[in-house]
Amino acid sequence: MEKSSVTAILGEEDAVVLHDKENNNIEWFDYSEKEILQEIFGCGYDVLKERVRREIEIAIRIVVGDKSSYEYKCLIMSCLRERGFDAGNY
Repeated sequence: MEKSSVTAILGEEDAVVLHDKENNNIEWFDYSEKEILQEIFGCGYDVLKERVRREIEIAIRIVVGDKSSYEYKCLIMSCLRERGFDAGNY
C-alpha cells in the first residue's frame, strides 16, 4: 500500500495526514515534533540527531572568531544554512 504524507498544523496541534492512494482513504495522526522529524527524514531520530551534530561540528571548524560573540553565532548559522540546515524554514 503506497501512502503519501502531508504535515498539517491545526491550531496548536500538529498532525500528519496519510493518504492511501490505492483505496482513497485518509488517516489523521497526531504526532510529536520528534515523530514529525522521523516522518520527514525517513530515518530514526538518533540518525537525524547525529547528522545535525556532525554538520554543526563542521560549521564550527570552518568559522573562526571569538566564540562568545554574537557575530560568531551568526556566522555558524549562516554556514549551516549554506549546507541546507535552515531552522527558520521549520
